[in-house]
Amino acid sequence: MKNKIALLVLMILGVSATSFALDTDLFRPVGDNNGTFRLDGSRTLRPLDISLGTFISYSHNPLVMSGFAVAPEKRSIVERQFTLNFLGDIGVHDRVSLGFAVPVMASKHVDLATVTTYNNYWSVGDIEFHGKVRILKAEDFPVGLSVVPFAQVQTGKPEHFTGDQSFDFGAKAVVDWEYGRFYLTSNIGYKGHYKQDTVEVVGTNAILRVDDEFTYGVGGRFDIIKDRLQFVTDIAGSTVIKDFFEYERSSPLEFLGGVRAFFKDQLIGLHLGGGTGLTDGYGSPRYRVFGGVTVKFGIPRGGERKGAAVVGKNREIEQVIVLRDVFFDTASSELKSESFAVLDDNVTMLKKNQDVSVRIEGHCDSRGSEGFNQKLSEKRADSVMKYFVSKGISKDRLSAIGMGETKPLEPNDSISNMDKNRRIELHLIRYLNSAR
Repeated sequence: MKNKIALLVLMILGVSATSFALDTDLFRPVGDNNGTFRLDGSRTLRPLDISLGTFISYSHNPLVMSGFAVAPEKRSIVERQFTLNFLGDIGVHDRVSLGFAVPVMASKHVDLATVTTYNNYWSVGDIEFHGKVRILKAEDFPVGLSVVPFAQVQTGKPEHFTGDQSFDFGAKAVVDWEYGRFYLTSNIGYKGHYKQDTVEVVGTNAILRVDDEFTYGVGGRFDIIKDRLQFVTDIAGSTVIKDFFEYERSSPLEFLGGVRAFFKDQLIGLHLGGGTGLTDGYGSPRYRVFGGVTVKFGIPRGGERKGAAVVGKNREIEQVIVLRDVFFDTASSELKSESFAVLDDNVTMLKKNQDVSVRIEGHCDSRGSEGFNQKLSEKRADSVMKYFVSKGISKDRLSAIGMGETKPLEPNDSISNMDKNRRIELHLIRYLNSAR
């Protein structure tokens, strides 16, 4: 008898007896800070570098259905959701990183047994595992390119809108571009659902289909204060492939914007933002606010050291450190933030060895004219020297020189060899006698 009454209520309200079973919070923040809030960048973490983070998000009305036979014609199925995301990424290779995301979710939504009252529920959402394989480096090409495969395990509760009905999987291509303080990224991909579901509203054309999806997004950021404060924005959405943009309910699209601040030489990041859904698609809320913190850890990298030699009449000992993790924008002498960790390791070393002087050499590959490469190498060496001075190393201990393309380590006949030839070298000099 109770089941017949519940079915009668459903029919009166115009909703089919098909259960709603899907994850209505599509916000999955990116934790490595290489892209935007939820769109990946092509860069991977350095080997054994680790990034951990947590984000809290509130979304209002992430699922609203219209076309009911009785007033009100439009009803909120999920009124609100809180999600606490725990994130982790680790670099396992120069071009490969791995990561995970664990959402803990609380939602207030319609009681599906009555469709007239709201209940509150919480659960762990679908856990995601992902990787990133870097194909093109933005330092070597006009754009960066990576592939990001992922899989989501059903650990959420579909009936409480905190997970899909089954195992999800897919991959996306990441193409990004950097120029000075500007950064742009685009993500295009496929998300497969092992099981499909369709929710229909009786007597209307409203259809909500959960099936294999085409995903997409574009975003960017601007350094308000170089490597300290960023304005970040992105637009991301998806649509069911079988009904390609035919039904708005199955084609969510959301805009986000906010700021990202860094401290401790970018080891700590604070994130704050909000946004709104641009369609009535599931998971496209009326508004969203979020905040988060990320922390990076890494092993010290002093650079590749070459053997010591005794040179000169004053019997000075010279040791060469080849820095391969010092990065600049293409044809630019401005240090990128990814360089700070390895430079800071050498600052620490120089502070512990006050009797050491340093000659900083800049080296380029063979792309560009000899004159251009010579000037560029001089400017890059000078940028490193200025960074050391800003960190408290006396300028009297430092000198900078550009070598252009005159001293390659390998023939400039391949991308990998040019990668090796484009470098900064630190020539450490320690005098054996006290008189200098």
